[in-house]
Amino acid sequence: GATLVRASSARAKLTAARLVDARGEGLSFARAALGEANLAGCTLVEANLDGIEGASTVWDRAVLDRSTFVEANLEGAAFARSRLDGTNMARASLKRASLMGITGEQPRFEEANLEGADLRQCKLAGASFAGANLTRANALKAVLGDVDLRGADLAAASLRSAKMRGANVTRAKLAETDFRDADLEGASFEGSDVTTAKLMGANTKGAAGL
Repeated sequence: GATLVRASSARAKLTAARLVDARGEGLSFARAALGEANLAGCTLVEANLDGIEGASTVWDRAVLDRSTFVEANLEGAAFARSRLDGTNMARASLKRASLMGITGEQPRFEEANLEGADLRQCKLAGASFAGANLTRANALKAVLGDVDLRGADLAAASLRSAKMRGANVTRAKLAETDFRDADLEGASFEGSDVTTAKLMGANTKGAAGL
């Protein structure tokens, strides 16, 4: 793929562009139109993708370390098996996005809209979803150590068989949330209503607020 070093394509119109395996460092696509573009396998380190129009874009297997997608439109985008070390997707729209098998340390999804997103088998350490909308999201068998879910909306979300030791789930909305067979050891649910949450078979040793 093409190599883009310290390049800038801010506000560019790259709708349906094919940038498979592209490589870039420190580039800016801020507010660019990337709808339906294919960036599968790309390596974009410390890229600025804030506010992009990226609905239905393909980022499968991409390396996006320390890149920012703040307030980006990524509805229906595909990020399967991508690496998101330190990636910032705060306030982005990721409705129905495919994030299956993503990995990363301390990625940020604060106040992002992940309604109906596919997070199955993702492995994220120290991720923050504080205030995020995760209604009907599917995080089956996700590994979310020390995840921050403060104030998140997890209504009808599935975290079945997820590993969530030390998770902060305080003041979260947990209507019909599925935690069956999940590892919730040491997690905090203080201030959250777990009345309708499904906890059958979950490990709740040392969990607060349950």
